[in-house]
Amino acid sequence: MTPEEPNPYATPAPLPSGPAAAGSSGENAAGVPLQAPPPDRQRVRGGFLYRELDFGEPLGGRLTYTGWWFVQRVYWNDRLLWRAVSWWSLRREIAFRLPPESVAQGIAGRIAIDFGPGLRIRRFTVWCDEHRIYQEG
Repeated sequence: MTPEEPNPYATPAPLPSGPAAAGSSGENAAGVPLQAPPPDRQRVRGGFLYRELDFGEPLGGRLTYTGWWFVQRVYWNDRLLWRAVSWWSLRREIAFRLPPESVAQGIAGRIAIDFGPGLRIRRFTVWCDEHRIYQEG
């Protein structure tokens, strides 16, 4: 190899990162809009078949999902919104409505869960009023 030829085994230069690297429109290289998680949504606790999420304004509440003891449940501020007995298989799509006395007043919600081996939650996504408000995994 001569000094003029580039080394094919050399470490590549680092790629630029962030929204400005893909373009000024806030899109990635494929043209998909970048969506950073809002700072007012956070996972409080998580574990085997369990997620507890805090949502700030405008929803202002705590969403809890549990799948223990063959019963899947969704709670909003400790109020049961949805329940299903799952003897044979866990539901992967859950639809519910937030209670009328909450700040969100009856908004339709949806949870999508992808399970991995050993029933580990691989992906957990929450939508409210058809807007994705939380995604994990």
